[in-house]
Amino acid sequence: QTGWVSDSALVCQLAAGTGWGAFGEGPDAVVTVGGRSGTATGLFTYDRPRVTRVDGSSGPALGGFNATFYGSSFGAADYTPQGFVGDEPCRATRWSSDSALTCVLPAGYGSAEGVYVAIGGGFGSPAAGAGPF
Repeated sequence: QTGWVSDSALVCQLAAGTGWGAFGEGPDAVVTVGGRSGTATGLFTYDRPRVTRVDGSSGPALGGFNATFYGSSFGAADYTPQGFVGDEPCRATRWSSDSALTCVLPAGYGSAEGVYVAIGGGFGSPAAGAGPF
């Protein structure tokens, strides 16, 4: 919904979604009045995905087991998120909700690997202490 404020201002409610590119730019804002359109870029961004907790974060070095990532801004719908452990993508990532997804963990070893979620070309914030990888 969009509302007129003045000849130089509008107010609108943003739709649910994700949107930022590799360099942090947000989606374009397009205004059409009387058949003429104007576009502005970089006016807003959605919050980046953030992992705050991981359940099921310990298993064999061969990987292949499930871990659930909990957090925020994973998407109001399934925007095909990709989970990561360190620099390695999850073998599969299944979206459950804006605050939960399941990662089939990659092979690896060691501990204290960061976990994060990427959506639409933008990477979220690495989780500090979210899981003992």
